[in-house]
Amino acid sequence: MKVGCLTVICFLAVILGFSYPIFFAIPGAVILYAIISHYFKKIGDKYADSINAEIDAESSERLMGVFNEIMQKYESNDFVKTAFENTYDHFLNKAFSTNFPNRKELLSIYEKNIKNEVLSSHQKDFIDKVLCTLSNMEHPIDDEFKYVEEIISELNVSEDIRNNAYSRLNVIKKIAALRQNGLQPLEINDPITAKKICFYYDYIRIYKNHKKDGQTFFEFEKIGQIYILNDEIDIVADGGHKKIKFSNIISIDFEDGILQLTILNRATPLGLSSEESEYIYEILDRVRNQF
Repeated sequence: MKVGCLTVICFLAVILGFSYPIFFAIPGAVILYAIISHYFKKIGDKYADSINAEIDAESSERLMGVFNEIMQKYESNDFVKTAFENTYDHFLNKAFSTNFPNRKELLSIYEKNIKNEVLSSHQKDFIDKVLCTLSNMEHPIDDEFKYVEEIISELNVSEDIRNNAYSRLNVIKKIAALRQNGLQPLEINDPITAKKICFYYDYIRIYKNHKKDGQTFFEFEKIGQIYILNDEIDIVADGGHKKIKFSNIISIDFEDGILQLTILNRATPLGLSSEESEYIYEILDRVRNQF
């Protein structure tokens, strides 16, 4: 509880105490709570320093000793157990960048001593950071993909976080293959692709671009199917079949997860997105550069 809140509580208790004397006991209780909280916080900070030191030393045996001491002495004290939360990111970075002894067992202890919502947030941030690093590599190798897969599989994350991570990893793999092998035609038996070369086909989310109070934003409109052909983009959705010639595309931008196509004689950009937006952007950029 913040000092300002404690001060207000004490002040109100003193005022009420003139009418109801029992309220005079509150300031003492608040002060006692503040002293105890401060005491346990110092203990927690001290343990956090010890944990970080053992992480840096890569000493799983001594680290386990610190963990056991906290759990035995302060099993129900949240102030002290924040030492687990405050050192978790450091452990993740060290544990997966080195051959840290007893990594799985230590991860399990962390997972049991950090609140679920806090744990999930830290895990997601860590996985996102690793995936971002992988995505920024021009030509990641198999070992780097295996490293990320190992992280996702070892962390006891929620199903949503795991599925999203694997989906993102799959997109990065596709982009890496595209950069290495170039555009690869697909074999699709579809009237739209007849006598055409098709490089991509899947479902796509379609957005309308709006302007309001001087601000522009994209609003979801419908789901459609997208075909990226050698000379045009075909989009089939409720309302018909749209053909966009690459020669009529002025620019293709990718912001906030949405592909933004500025098209000749169209007043506003067309917005498109999917779980594979980054991969689609790479394909569109390569096909367009042929013209």
